[in-house]
Amino acid sequence: MRSVKRGALLVILILLGAAHVAYWYWPREHAGSPAADSAAAGLLASPELPLRAWVAHPHQNLAFLAHAESGANWRRGLSELLGTPQLRLPGFGPFPLPPASELAVATDEDGKRLIVAARIYPAISWIARAAGRLAGNPWLAGGRAEEGGRRLDIMWRGRTWMLKTVGEEWPEAAPSDPRLEPVLARLAVANALGPMPAGHYRVARSGRHLDLTSGGAAGGELPAPEEGVLMMIERRPRGLRATAVLGPGQGSLRGVPSAVVFAQPGVRQADLPFQKLYGLLGVKRRAGQQRGWRLVASDRLALARGRGLVPGIERAAATGAGGIVYSVDLDVVREVAAELERRLEGVPLPAIKELRQWRGAAMLLTELGAYDRWSLEVSDGGRSVRSRLWFADVKTR
Repeated sequence: MRSVKRGALLVILILLGAAHVAYWYWPREHAGSPAADSAAAGLLASPELPLRAWVAHPHQNLAFLAHAESGANWRRGLSELLGTPQLRLPGFGPFPLPPASELAVATDEDGKRLIVAARIYPAISWIARAAGRLAGNPWLAGGRAEEGGRRLDIMWRGRTWMLKTVGEEWPEAAPSDPRLEPVLARLAVANALGPMPAGHYRVARSGRHLDLTSGGAAGGELPAPEEGVLMMIERRPRGLRATAVLGPGQGSLRGVPSAVVFAQPGVRQADLPFQKLYGLLGVKRRAGQQRGWRLVASDRLALARGRGLVPGIERAAATGAGGIVYSVDLDVVREVAAELERRLEGVPLPAIKELRQWRGAAMLLTELGAYDRWSLEVSDGGRSVRSRLWFADVKTR
């Protein structure tokens, strides 16, 4: 009888241990809020650096989102997209990202200034510090290191691992706002970041979709993105204008993407995407009209495809409240980036920054393979933003 009880106790202990590992370490969605009086909360709240991000349980949430091996593509993609040096974080045993209850990163636009704070799980922090001292590894034990042309200081404060470029101040602990609801991540942007205005953003789940919002973003459904198109619709004082990048095979061009710009009467048309590239390749633009809209396209088939997109542009503008609406088939981004890489590898081009940004976006999307559409609506003069990554298994058309 005693042996049966011992066996049952052993089984219970094993199950409890497995549940502990699954809850705290296994890749899964795990929302949270900045800890009270933590360096990560202080870093997110500090206005010293213009780009600040906070992630709850990064080793779980980013691995859960990842379609490929988590870590490398996040770093490389952000580096290409923002034009900054890659950010390296130390591996903690089998985890490519720190096993932490929270991670905060702050940097400037060119990535030269950098501060990181990660609240590591207690047992992992003790093991990492001891291993770092034995191996003489400053990334784990603390000390001075170099990475991406930056001289870095690394230290521990309790179980919080911190990194900064030489000359920066260590982050101070700050009380978190108890009114903040648990989310997957938070982002503070002092200056516009691509189509995203300055502001404070939160990332949370909506069903199987992933939503990013700021300000008093309105509820309700965003317009579902159209297949095979990257679209931007902009509400101007005199009317609407739009820009579309088409997926491979939807235009006459080979090896480079086709594009169309649209404008209602009295509205100045935007420049064609890849205009510098088209000029270098001798691509001749085509112009036309549809339902009162003026169209300029990179080629004949793109112009025909653009005419078919006009009703959808009008519907999206009518259903959305935003001053700017982005509607993106993410497969187009992946395919266009791959097409540009094949055609233009090793060729120096004035448009190289634009091409690098496409490549960076494609790298990030390899980590988000479970999502196939993206919508963004900016309204109220940039004070209200809502965005959605659409889960691929959910019908979006």
